[in-house]
Amino acid sequence: MLRAIATAIESYAIDNNRYPPPGDLEADIVPIYIHCLAANLLTGAPITWSAFPSPGDYDYRAAPDGSSYQLILWDDDGGVL
Repeated sequence: MLRAIATAIESYAIDNNRYPPPGDLEADIVPIYIHCLAANLLTGAPITWSAFPSPGDYDYRAAPDGSSYQLILWDDDGGVL
């Protein structure tokens, strides 16, 4: 699941010469670069963006100039998987 999102981010970067802006990725990568975001592995609900620990959800951070990014998956204890 994380690999599919990362591949969509990389594809976006190829087309736009920068990574998507930080925050919720759905508007930038669905459905052009990925069919849909996967289900949350811990809850079964749709995975969502969360800047703060939220079990099974993700955080996406990008450099202001779009030159790099960090994709995080939160575990059930508020740590990073």
